[in-house]
Amino acid sequence: MTYLIIAGALAFILSLLFVPGIARRRRMSRKAHADYASSRGTLHARQLHAAVKKHGLALPVLVRERDQLTATMESLTRSELIELRQALTTALVNGPLAEVRGIGPTLRDRIVEDCFDGTLESLNHAHRVQGVGEETASDIRSWARAIQNQIPARLKGEFDGKDEILARYGQRRLEIRSRRTELDEIIDARRATLTLAKDKLAVLELVTPATYRAALDGDVAAAERVTAHTLGAFPEWEQEPVWFRDITGESEGSPHGV
Repeated sequence: MTYLIIAGALAFILSLLFVPGIARRRRMSRKAHADYASSRGTLHARQLHAAVKKHGLALPVLVRERDQLTATMESLTRSELIELRQALTTALVNGPLAEVRGIGPTLRDRIVEDCFDGTLESLNHAHRVQGVGEETASDIRSWARAIQNQIPARLKGEFDGKDEILARYGQRRLEIRSRRTELDEIIDARRATLTLAKDKLAVLELVTPATYRAALDGDVAAAERVTAHTLGAFPEWEQEPVWFRDITGESEGSPHGV
């Protein structure tokens, strides 16, 4: 019985010694968490985290669009050449073809209407056209082969439809180059802004509730980090930086001027 009384007395004495300390530490911990949660640095970190994620997802979309424009430009060059060759071929078939032996304007027009599809290869079937004999068909094939070899050189000269094709594709190229230049500028700016935001976010996230708790306990280094953290991404008395406004301005629920 005596031992129980002594043990109870010791427990009571220990509670008097330690309970106030435990309660104090709990109060300090709650204050540290509350101060951290309401800190300007925490609010800015929350904004930057959401904005970095959003813009990080959007950036590849812009890059893909720019790359697609590059592919479109290459495709445009191929399409332009095809149209130029077709225009040149059509001009030659509607003109010089009539000079082939045994062909005059009338038979030429019939060949164009019944056989020609815009390619010199289609003239290989000219023998199916009424009025075209085997000898004339052979001459047409020979003429088509000769013209085929001359196409690269003749493309450099003038022919019907060339100016219109060049103007149309030239305008399309200007539009694509303009958009690609615009995208290059946007992408470069977004990347620079993302880098700044990530660097600032990394610094802000180094401070935790534990840092605030250590500062309350008198840790000088922790107190310095907390002081910097309370300033946030930029001090309240300074104007909002352009990079911060740019990256958080499109984020839903981003309170400016925090």
